[in-house]
Amino acid sequence: MGCDANPNAIRFSTDLAEITGTSHVTFTVQDLLDETFLRRGPFETVTALHVLEHLPEHFLSVSFTHLLRLTSKHLISAVPYEQHATLSYGHENVFNRENAPYLIRRWRRKGMDKTIFDVAFLNGYPK
Repeated sequence: MGCDANPNAIRFSTDLAEITGTSHVTFTVQDLLDETFLRRGPFETVTALHVLEHLPEHFLSVSFTHLLRLTSKHLISAVPYEQHATLSYGHENVFNRENAPYLIRRWRRKGMDKTIFDVAFLNGYPK
């Protein structure tokens, strides 16, 4: 199952699945921050790939809580490494050397130990 808040992304994904003959996948318009999102699961593995950078920081806690409640075993998340939000991509939040370790520790303290969190560093993981 695939979810996105953008109906155009859902139409594109549905069309792509149809063109490739992938009939076992469904797509639905859904807002990660809405409580109704939780009715979709639980799922053994949930991925949130390049989602969190589009949310302001004050929504990160709610979004992670919803993702974790939807996840029975593994939550896999990836975000770009940026010093400044890339507004042309709709980024509102940044993950970088300064804040990513803090955010990961903060979420793990909240019992989010089933999270695999990867900051996608374009030039390798900064030392």
